[in-house]
Amino acid sequence: MSLATDIKAGAAYVELYTKNNRLNRGLAAAQRRLRAFGASVAGLGKKIARAAAVAAAPLLIGGKLFADFEHNMARVSTMLSAADMKFMPAFRKSVKQLAIETGKSLGDITDGLYDILSAQVPAQRALEVIRAATRGAVAGRASVKDTTAALLTLMETYGDQFRNAGDASDFLFQIIRRGRTDMEQLAPAIGAVIAIAKQAGLSLEDMGASLALITRATGHTERSIVALKSITMTFLKPAKEGARLWKDKFGTAMNYATLQTEGMVSVLKKLNTLNASEVAQIFPNKRALTGLLPALAKVKDFAVDLAAMKDRAGATDEAYKKMANTMLHWVGRAKQVAIIAFVAIGEAIHEPVIKAFKAVIKYGKMVIDFISRNKKLIVAIMKIVVVAGLVGVALIVVGTALGHPDQLAQCERAGV
Repeated sequence: MSLATDIKAGAAYVELYTKNNRLNRGLAAAQRRLRAFGASVAGLGKKIARAAAVAAAPLLIGGKLFADFEHNMARVSTMLSAADMKFMPAFRKSVKQLAIETGKSLGDITDGLYDILSAQVPAQRALEVIRAATRGAVAGRASVKDTTAALLTLMETYGDQFRNAGDASDFLFQIIRRGRTDMEQLAPAIGAVIAIAKQAGLSLEDMGASLALITRATGHTERSIVALKSITMTFLKPAKEGARLWKDKFGTAMNYATLQTEGMVSVLKKLNTLNASEVAQIFPNKRALTGLLPALAKVKDFAVDLAAMKDRAGATDEAYKKMANTMLHWVGRAKQVAIIAFVAIGEAIHEPVIKAFKAVIKYGKMVIDFISRNKKLIVAIMKIVVVAGLVGVALIVVGTALGHPDQLAQCERAGV
């Protein structure tokens, strides 16, 4: 009887064990399928998130680029009267077209346009000037802002001697061609001498030819500009001994009228008949001598420089065409096309983004107002958070101690 009972119990155990194993295997398989399903769902979620991020990138980039462009154009508009605001659509369109045509950045062009309007150039002429400045900047590998500054100073000082802004740009290029300088160096520095040269009676062509001659002789743009400035200032206010020596040598007064009537070519030829000591006596300013003495050694070419200043038409266009045929120029243009495409995307989402930010500000103000009116509640929440944090830390410490047998034994020995 006992044996039969044992056999039945054993059989029941085997059957139960077998069924249990089947159940375990079934549960394990179900868990594997569940994990696989979870992994596939997570993978799909990651793919969707990545796709959303890729799709959002052009929107974010476009939004930022349009915001910058919009800000720059708004800055330009601050230079316009209410009546001249009608030019803004044309300005926006032309700035983009110039960027695509020349490869110059939207920011550089809008900076130049702002300076043009700031200089009180009439709005209807501003596009002509910015176009000349932008093409000149490409031809001379300079910034539009610097080239604009040079053109503005030239036109403000010698405006009656230029047909238009393009003519002023051609004049700058003739100085570059005949001298040892470039637009990047010349454009931001030439303003320092133009006004003084005009006040001293120097004609436009004389000023340009003199600058070309001195830069060619010294090889240093800024030093040459300072030297020419010092030379012309000497004619405005000559030293007594120098004026006396000039009078003794040449029989005329050394003043504004001499420079205006005789021109720089005559002055240089006269000075070339003197020795270095006599030249230094007439021009005691060391900065004048650093440019004048080297220039006197090359004075025979001054007539060619002068002729080049007069025969300047087309100088910028010729240089621009050469620079526009380079790979770097085409890369720059392609870059601006891409940027302006993103700007168009930013412009398309402009209104809904503004609405979203207005909503954020509106509800943000409500939150700020709520906090301001419920400071005690905020303090109470802070206390709860601090207490909860301390309790959490205490639980972590206890749990960590209970999870390590050695630490638990130490607690038992200590009677804890």
